[in-house]
Amino acid sequence: MQRILGQQSNRAIYQFIIKTDKSAPFELTLFKIIHTDDDDILKFIEEGQIIGSSINLA
Repeated sequence: MQRILGQQSNRAIYQFIIKTDKSAPFELTLFKIIHTDDDDILKFIEEGQIIGSSINLA
């Protein structure tokens, strides 16, 4: 479940980058999600939630 949520968070970041044609410092984490442990996935989920909240406020 954590892995799925982490991938969804990163997918949302990727879609934001592509749709807005902007780069973000989190872009590199898209390629790391495949080879991470649970702690990293939880970190990705938290980052995704923060970015999602920021996008919703914008």
